[in-house]
Amino acid sequence: MEALGNQFVEEMRELSEMSGNKKIHQFKQELVTLEKRIEEIDRIIMKLFEQNALGKVTDERFSKMSLTYESEQKEVTQRYKELQSKVNTEEKKTASTNKFMETIRKYETVTELNRSMLCELIDSIYVYQVEGIGRERKQRVEINYRFLSGSQCGIA
Repeated sequence: MEALGNQFVEEMRELSEMSGNKKIHQFKQELVTLEKRIEEIDRIIMKLFEQNALGKVTDERFSKMSLTYESEQKEVTQRYKELQSKVNTEEKKTASTNKFMETIRKYETVTELNRSMLCELIDSIYVYQVEGIGRERKQRVEINYRFLSGSQCGIA
């Protein structure tokens, strides 16, 4: 039974890492593409400025084109910042999940919970008002685990 528990914990950790690493890899690929586009727009604007200075592009055309490129660069830069934030979030989430799985591994053979285990594993528990009567009676319990932000387990 213990081997099965170890296998489960290891599979959960691997799934978490694969999912997180896959997202991070995709985000980083897009970051590289956006970086290249930002640099490309800088070069275009510089050449456009030179063309204007040499009289090959009118001031009016220069103004319209530079506004268009600067607007695009602003959008690309904003997307770049958003992706960087997503990479950071995914990296934190993966690290947090790994920490949770390491903590869970310590308790996989436990048959009874004690206070120290609960404090290490669980952030908060909410027990809601009982609803219904007799066999239709239900009570919602919400468990928020440490290390797994936004993770909840509802029990009816």
